[in-house]
Amino acid sequence: MLEPFRGLLPEGLRRGEAVSLASRDRSPDYLALALLAGALAAGLWCAAVGVAGLGGVALAELLGDTDRRAALDRLLLVPEPGEQWAEVTAGLADGVDLLLVRPPGAVSAEVGRRVDARLRQGRASGTRHSAAMLVLGNWAGARMVLRTAQTVWTGLDGVGPSAGTGHLTGGRGTLVAEGRATAGRPRTLRLWLPAADGVARALIDVQAEGAEVGAASAGGMSVAETSGAGASGAGADGSGADRPPRPPLTAVA
Repeated sequence: MLEPFRGLLPEGLRRGEAVSLASRDRSPDYLALALLAGALAAGLWCAAVGVAGLGGVALAELLGDTDRRAALDRLLLVPEPGEQWAEVTAGLADGVDLLLVRPPGAVSAEVGRRVDARLRQGRASGTRHSAAMLVLGNWAGARMVLRTAQTVWTGLDGVGPSAGTGHLTGGRGTLVAEGRATAGRPRTLRLWLPAADGVARALIDVQAEGAEVGAASAGGMSVAETSGAGASGAGADGSGADRPPRPPLTAVA
């Protein structure tokens, strides 16, 4: 996990469990990309299922000083799994550490329970590999919902006739985590996402409740969540051959 997120996710992303990411049109925003970048930077294997417009340029920038080619080689892409997305997800859970999944539509209770059971199976038995899963959109079994409540972009500082114009230099984001994992007490975090150099950087770390969370929520979705072109150098064959040993996800319980 990238260091600036520790105030929001002190336990990290837990293997065997799902986290829901609330974003506009279920698109992979900077929050989703930063969580993916954190796992890749830690040397973990990741997979994106059903995420055709992943935003590879932004993802590469979020990796910062990490060897980007090596990191992106540990990312498996299945952009169009079709109706077999659940089976593909369950299969990849046997071999990767973090899944980013966008189901093609509403997920039935039966399918959701089946995927959740597969995630829990490895965690409970201790004998099979277990992955953490990020879902773009609603997920009934999610232990936590993460969202970007507001993004204020810098660089649009024109004056007079040019007001509101310029070159975007960074975004100050307000992130919110809520759900069972926060015991009903939402947490918020403010950070640069992205900073001028494309990485995530700490701004002000705040774990807030009540009025502060309400103020963050009032901002609605971020002003202009953007993502770049498809990731370059990312694997797409799903093969797990000749992989190095996998370190655990940060702060896995």
